[in-house]
Amino acid sequence: MRGGIRMEPVAYFFSHLQEKCCSVCGQKLWEQAESYATECLDCHEKLLHPQEEK
Repeated sequence: MRGGIRMEPVAYFFSHLQEKCCSVCGQKLWEQAESYATECLDCHEKLLHPQEEK
């Protein structure tokens, strides 16, 4: 089949995903890649409660 779409095996795809990092500070996130979180817990708390920053 010429010009067809080449599909990667699922295991290969998931084993080659880039590490997920916090969009604010860049710290590596340890939760699962399927999570919609884009900030680490510390940055998430600071974004939710900016007036309580120490």
